[in-house]
Amino acid sequence: MPSQNRHVSPRQERSSPVTNSEARLLTRAHGSGSGLPRGGNPLAAGRESSRATVAAEAAAGGRVEGGGGGAGGGDGIRESGGGEVNLGVAAAAVDEAAVLVRPQHRIELLLVALLAVCLGVANRVLYKLALIPLKPYPFFLAQLTTFGYVAIYSIILLTRASLNIVTPDMLALPKRPFLLMGFLEAVGLTAGMMAAAHMPGALIPVLSQVFLVWQLSLSSLFLGRRYSLQQLIGCFLVIMGVVVVVTTSGPPTSSLSSSLAASLSSTAVQWPLLFMLSAAFPAASSIIKESVFRDSAKKLKGRSLDIFVVNTFGSSFQALFVLLLLPLISSLGFNIPLSQLPAYIREGSACFLNFNQGIAACKGAPLLPLLYVAANLAFNISMLALLKKSSAVVASLAMTLTVPLTVLAFTLPLPLLGQPQPLGGGFIVGALVLLVGLAAYNLAKPAGTAGGGKLKLITDKDD
Repeated sequence: MPSQNRHVSPRQERSSPVTNSEARLLTRAHGSGSGLPRGGNPLAAGRESSRATVAAEAAAGGRVEGGGGGAGGGDGIRESGGGEVNLGVAAAAVDEAAVLVRPQHRIELLLVALLAVCLGVANRVLYKLALIPLKPYPFFLAQLTTFGYVAIYSIILLTRASLNIVTPDMLALPKRPFLLMGFLEAVGLTAGMMAAAHMPGALIPVLSQVFLVWQLSLSSLFLGRRYSLQQLIGCFLVIMGVVVVVTTSGPPTSSLSSSLAASLSSTAVQWPLLFMLSAAFPAASSIIKESVFRDSAKKLKGRSLDIFVVNTFGSSFQALFVLLLLPLISSLGFNIPLSQLPAYIREGSACFLNFNQGIAACKGAPLLPLLYVAANLAFNISMLALLKKSSAVVASLAMTLTVPLTVLAFTLPLPLLGQPQPLGGGFIVGALVLLVGLAAYNLAKPAGTAGGGKLKLITDKDD
């Protein structure tokens, strides 16, 4: 298509605040740290490469070139008065374009997703192994991970700060988003545990799939994302595939309809409703994390926010709110009265430490619980890295692959777990439906964004 170039005078070029090196820095930073453009589709990037090149070159050259790239065009960069390129608008354009101009981005994204899926399967298997010695103490194991991660993340963060990987500007970012992340995750954890305590186990993994529905809704509401019909159908198929897999795993006599009917008939309606509502809180937290990563590059002058800043501050605030809610969690979620909580923690600690295998009932501790803690820590880090490179919805979709893979793993003769589980009759069908849904989402043409794609009420007031 013929282009209509509008040249900038030498005086205007000298006054432009975006230099070639600055544009390259923005491209590198946003390419590694921003969310995926237009609905978070990693495989649709190649369709927009020419537009991305125009946006990046315009940012570097201080002028707008190409049809539709003028002041008011959706694909170019607006100029402010006096011929200067507005750095904020240039950064926003590069934020959407940078992922597209990096040919290795999709390979990096795929590798991170595969790593996260593998760690997710290992996390689920090792959790079951960790509960062999700590079967009477699941609440102790949950608190060990919650508060232990604060210490581990803090050590990693301080080490990276001493190496100047984490800069003072990163540590000085507003803490309000991290506080809100911790609050939402703690409230979601509390409400989810309260509801799960009154629900049969077969119902929990089915209702957990509402998390993706919340993410789609909240990302559309707060990040301005728009999803095409094909993407929404893909998400629906993913959810249905997971439901079929988890409800038909086990003995061949079980079926989807009989399992769900038995679970629902024995449960008061308020607990499933509370459980589904509880998923909205961590879903909102994931959307805030995505927004923080996307918006931080402008505050950090083009640098990409280190994931351990988000992990450390988010986990610290979560631990604080969990501590405040601890009496409620222990009594309503685990049926441990507050008066018995100190004794429970002491007994759980003794079983976890189990020096020289002195407690027969705690055989396998501390090795098995520590293996789970290590896998869970690595899983959380990889998930946040995946969210940073893509989006909250893409990360959740990738994690749905862990469900059939975990069911498949438990059919293997794993040590200490006894007789392997047989595959249910609907496993193959559910797994195929899930894969078709993932393919439909990733191959769909993105529907676009609206409203600038920023969670303004959360991140902008402290600029």
